[in-house]
Amino acid sequence: MCGLIAAKNTSLDLKKIINKMSYRGILGYKGYADTITGVDERFSLCHYSLPFVNLDPDVAIQPVYIDNSYTRPSLFVGEIFNYKEIGDQPTDGLCISHAFHNSDNWIDEFHKFDGFWSFVTVLDGDLIAITDYLSQKPIYYRTDTEAFASEIDVLKDFGPVTPNELFLSNTLKWGYDPTGLTPWNEIKQIPPGCYYHKGNIHQYWDWSKVDRSNSLRSDLKKATELRLGGEREVSILLSGGL
Repeated sequence: MCGLIAAKNTSLDLKKIINKMSYRGILGYKGYADTITGVDERFSLCHYSLPFVNLDPDVAIQPVYIDNSYTRPSLFVGEIFNYKEIGDQPTDGLCISHAFHNSDNWIDEFHKFDGFWSFVTVLDGDLIAITDYLSQKPIYYRTDTEAFASEIDVLKDFGPVTPNELFLSNTLKWGYDPTGLTPWNEIKQIPPGCYYHKGNIHQYWDWSKVDRSNSLRSDLKKATELRLGGEREVSILLSGGL
């Protein structure tokens, strides 16, 4: 499952706050980084990992870095099933980080991914947060400060919150909120297929860029094979009887 928190210029102890999400990872797989990239540019990133594709703590604990650059830490939650087909990185977390920082067009690279993700890194003196095309791994942000997290409740530690009446109205009416709001005015969700950077939401996902196949059988076969490539045991659930 994994969980992440990232913030710019915060005095809060993220190593303590992320313990509220400890159930999203396993003991010994908590990572933290405090990175200073310039004047008034201090980035704090914390992560609890539940690794599937590579259980080695040396590569499974995040943040991850590329090219020995400690000014570009990255956090990743999710799974990229086809990461071995895209590059030679030992984990999907490193794969997505390389795709973002080392390519001419990270948006095109992200359209090659078969999986789901939330991804946070440093770009041009600010944090950038990216979610997948369906927001299967949602990521939330504060509207009054630069902070992101995998869960709403941990962002309440960054400042006061007030009830969002529109969210409550939508939830009572439809059973859910389709707008990306949360119970609090100061906390919102990044919409599916979008990224947040410098206070703005941008849509990057374009379904026309996704490769299509004419064979449903081969697609299902490949998807199943890719999803069995991790280092964890696989369970099968049967519903309906025999």
